[in-house]
Amino acid sequence: MLVQPKFWQEKKSLRSTILMPLSYIYQWMGRCRFQFKQPYKADIPVICVGNVTLGGAGKTPVVRLIASLIRYSFSLDAHIVTRGYAGSLKVPTRVMPESDVKLVGDEAILLSKTAPCWIGSNRRDTLIHARKEGSSVVVMDDGFQNPSVYKDISIVVIDGPFGLGNGCVFPAGPLRESLDQALKRADAVIMIGEDKQHLFDHTTATPVFRARIQLWAQDVAPRVKRAVYAFTGIGRPEKFYNSLREAGVPIVKHRSFPDHYVFSESDIQNIFSEAEQLDLDIVTTEKDYVRLLPHHQSRVYQIRSD
Repeated sequence: MLVQPKFWQEKKSLRSTILMPLSYIYQWMGRCRFQFKQPYKADIPVICVGNVTLGGAGKTPVVRLIASLIRYSFSLDAHIVTRGYAGSLKVPTRVMPESDVKLVGDEAILLSKTAPCWIGSNRRDTLIHARKEGSSVVVMDDGFQNPSVYKDISIVVIDGPFGLGNGCVFPAGPLRESLDQALKRADAVIMIGEDKQHLFDHTTATPVFRARIQLWAQDVAPRVKRAVYAFTGIGRPEKFYNSLREAGVPIVKHRSFPDHYVFSESDIQNIFSEAEQLDLDIVTTEKDYVRLLPHHQSRVYQIRSD
């Protein structure tokens, strides 16, 4: 579980300067992987949805949207391939909505609600498995920096309000690689939310599409008139809280956990107790909801988004 240090958001930081030599080594290793690795070319189209930063950029709703459009607008059997981050299974495995979150990870369960979803630590093997099971198009969640599979289309997702942090590559900053390097391989960029760092004020060779994540009205409407206790364990929790506020939901109290956090019994009971004392409804994201035990889910509202 990644907890991003504050200096990743600071433009001039002593810590970033000290770590810069390691960033150069990290970038060099990444370039070497692409230079010497021969990618596997599938006999079906592969669409990769990735990002250039560590942490949540909004890939999951983009993957779900693309897979849904391919399946229902073009009548093609699109499957989703992902690593199954935070899950324990390593071999290629079909994920179902009722799968054990500890085995397959929370994001894979969400993706499985849209299209057949496969997880595995080896993307090439998982892709081959999906193909054997009837996939005519693969939408790959993440893997933009992975050279083992040839991508017919690569889409980079950027969280507009977060941008690129301090603009430095890991470990001096949040970048997996420089934006310039990424744009050389990307076919399109999807900017989610306002481009606060003005990364694309000027025309680029890579097309940039603007988008925003919107909460489902049917999830929000019943609770607009009542204040809430919001909790989440996602990469950038402020995105969830801001979305609730924009939807008119008053947040009296909130609590943030690390990304993909496994909630303990005491964590949940503390939230229940505080919410009861303050007479609040309890809300969380759809991704957090699948990590809750069934008897906890009955007391928590999940807020879905597209």
